Amino acid sequence: MGKISIFWKEGCPHCQKAKEYLAARNIPYQSYNISEDAHLRLLSIYLSGSQTVPQIFFNSEHIGGANDMLSIAEPILEQKIQETLAASKPDFPPQVSDPELANAELPLGKILDRYIPDLATNPEINQIKAYYEAMFGFVPNLYGYMAIVPKYITAWLATFLNLFEPTSDTLGSFRMVVSFTTSVAAACTYCTAHATGGALDTGTTPTKLRQIFEFYQHPEGKDDSVLPFNETERVMIRLARAAALNQVSQEDLNRLRQLEPNRGDLLIESVGSVTACFGFFNRFNDLMGVELEAPALEAAQSSLGSQWDVGKHDSQDRSDSSCNLEENAGDSQKIIEQEQAFITGVRSELEALIGNDLRAYLQENLGIVPNWILALPPTARMAVANLYVFVVQQGQVSAELKHLMLYVLTNITGHQYLNSLEGFLARKAALELGMSRESAQKRLEQSLDAAKVKGGAYIDFDEKECAALWLATTASVYPPFTPSTLVLSLKNYYTPAQIVELTMCLAVGGYAQRWTAIMKIEPEILMAANLKG
Repeated sequence: MGKISIFWKEGCPHCQKAKEYLAARNIPYQSYNISEDAHLRLLSIYLSGSQTVPQIFFNSEHIGGANDMLSIAEPILEQKIQETLAASKPDFPPQVSDPELANAELPLGKILDRYIPDLATNPEINQIKAYYEAMFGFVPNLYGYMAIVPKYITAWLATFLNLFEPTSDTLGSFRMVVSFTTSVAAACTYCTAHATGGALDTGTTPTKLRQIFEFYQHPEGKDDSVLPFNETERVMIRLARAAALNQVSQEDLNRLRQLEPNRGDLLIESVGSVTACFGFFNRFNDLMGVELEAPALEAAQSSLGSQWDVGKHDSQDRSDSSCNLEENAGDSQKIIEQEQAFITGVRSELEALIGNDLRAYLQENLGIVPNWILALPPTARMAVANLYVFVVQQGQVSAELKHLMLYVLTNITGHQYLNSLEGFLARKAALELGMSRESAQKRLEQSLDAAKVKGGAYIDFDEKECAALWLATTASVYPPFTPSTLVLSLKNYYTPAQIVELTMCLAVGGYAQRWTAIMKIEPEILMAANLKG
């Protein structure tokens, strides 16, 4: 027999309302009083992602509070209750020790699930639905979180389509192998599974993908000539992996130019474009802990062997997100036309926003013209500039704090060029807030230590700011680990839209990191170019 569980505390009217509703209908439930039980209190927070009570579970499915349960239409709620009780006895709540509760990971998405809007009526989702259904057969779950701030979807997709899609002309189907390799290096199982499905759909065999995956589990001292690819492809595989780890070697770049004298630079640019896009995806999806869709999970499980583990992207109640691919296949030309119409429309909007002088737009919004943006393919520059300004420079959270987050991130990951740039932008944003030059510099220097404070304030940084900087620290490793204490702090201090904004900021940072790692942009080049201004 299944069970309904309620975590509650004494004196809570909402808890009483939930219990009275069930009692009046003779519906049995398991009661967990957290009033004087610290373990149950932490367990409730861990399982629900919320510090409020009651927290109601139908077997292991989190329903929410009393209002969440009672907002379900009566016939539907009654049916749901009966189905819950008719199910087999669940292993719930799980046995979790106190140390595990204190240090357990809690993906950001777990505290944001209830804020995902109705995607069926979301105009931004409708714009991308045909594209993703043609590519995967479903719209990836990550866009549900992005839809909490709907304009982020349009801003990101404009960047993705203007940067990723043109790589088909130079890389062809191999771009999905590049996507796969860079995601494996970042240990993002969500993107690895998606790239696996995309690679299979474009002709790469499961054996080839498995060999890449297994080879790079422990690559030290191995000769990658054993991989079933030609030398040009193997160099691009090495670059895709190295971009994620900030270990791109000049030797590999030079070798690719030697192997492909007529298009070596174009291949490097294309590998940089693909890895940059997945730098964004890897970080956003891992911080959110996005649930992996059934078709992508099946593709990875059937292709990569027992060493591959879905990890944080697993779900106990995974729905089949597949759609009718045969129907989509017949509309391929229509889908291409829709995609081009979307890109054309977005470019028109960007041109209206930015005008015909990108340098002037960047100078006005950033006070500097970053070389990493100018180094992008011409068709993508406006979209990327808009995304960076929109996410990092604008929004509800101060630009200074977001630049400091990226400063902390790039300091830890060793991206010297971006670290210099973000330090400059953080000081500039502080001055615009009315701080003195001394205070702006002091906050920049203190930010690295403030990012290490795991709960609490640090000198000139309050608890709210320290939580955001702590998030930047967690994002610096692959895969990022978000402890429950951090996530609950963020939930206390920031709205759901602001949490998405902070995550987008770090994901844009991931995008810039991989691009600059491939393109080898140096700080002194940046400063010289901008001083000439």
